[in-house]
Amino acid sequence: MEALQRAWAAALVGATGLLVACGSNQESGWSEPKIVEPQGTRIGVSTAERFGMRPMGPVPGSATAPADAFQFTLPPGWVDLKPTSMRLVNVGLADDASVECSLTLLGGDGGGLAANVDRWRAQVGLGPLAAGEHEDLPAATLLGKPAVRFDATGTYTGMGGPAREDFRMIGLLSVAPEGSGFLKFTGPADVLERESANFDAFAASLRTASAPAPRAPQADAAGTSEATGANSRDGLVWESPSGWKRGPDRSMRTVTYFAGPGGEVECYVAVLGGDGGGLKSNLDRWRQQMGAAPLTAAELAALERIPSLGGDAVLIEIPGSYRGMSNEQVDDALMLGAMALESVGGVPERAVFAKLIGPRNLAEAERASFRQFVASLGNE
Repeated sequence: MEALQRAWAAALVGATGLLVACGSNQESGWSEPKIVEPQGTRIGVSTAERFGMRPMGPVPGSATAPADAFQFTLPPGWVDLKPTSMRLVNVGLADDASVECSLTLLGGDGGGLAANVDRWRAQVGLGPLAAGEHEDLPAATLLGKPAVRFDATGTYTGMGGPAREDFRMIGLLSVAPEGSGFLKFTGPADVLERESANFDAFAASLRTASAPAPRAPQADAAGTSEATGANSRDGLVWESPSGWKRGPDRSMRTVTYFAGPGGEVECYVAVLGGDGGGLKSNLDRWRQQMGAAPLTAAELAALERIPSLGGDAVLIEIPGSYRGMSNEQVDDALMLGAMALESVGGVPERAVFAKLIGPRNLAEAERASFRQFVASLGNE
């Protein structure tokens, strides 16, 4: 933690943070980890100050010294570019100079999550989200801290540059009073669609020099691999259904699978501490994504339960028009969901969620496999 604090502290010098950018170019395979050493970290301050928990005032006799290095792994086709004064790491796609990716670290909350999400949305010509929707963005991790994942497409103007149509922005925002981080990836929508999985892998590899290296993503050229037999991760074990393909590891997910002729159906497992916010609030949030009204008390009580994780999992099916947190939409969709609580001494210890979404006809075809998958979940 101390090393992580020192790394984030590199962003807390002066009124602005440090910027890291990401991009592409190696002929094949993943690069060796690249180490970048931020400059300008102040010494002679407390750990709390370094972590941004309160403003850093002048420190008698203070000086500058290199902070702990960042490490990352370049995906295939990504290349290092010349650093700038604000970009400690500057990388881009070898075949498209319009693609940019940057990491900014700031002291404090940078104005808050809602303000930063809406600022990014404005940069692609979109209006602000409704109250409460910012917190419903997909969960992620940035430099070991909780984050949300942003994904939107529109006419990109950035920080006042020329308007570029059909541009996409993918990003991670980790916003907290003690310090915030923003990883931002922009470029033509078709290029970012191709590089989306590489961005996720790059983000997962970004760490301090002292942090353990993340597990390399297990994927074939299409971004998925055939699922077979028993699996385990995050203290869970399960059986992968026949025909499902396992996707690359993603932050805040235990596992992701794809099914259907072209991988149109996605299923993933996520684990949260405690009760995860409660059964009804999570199911109602899923229903909102499908354009459905909240559950009544009678509807909630009537939901089916099946054995899972040594207890029961509550199942739900929600047909409708799906709209995700990043504006992805499937007009005639079906969502299959399951939630199980594990308790110790009557106190919820963790909540396990399984969620499958896809075109209705294809998701219906995976109903039996989904139930089998949920029933196979157990403790490692």
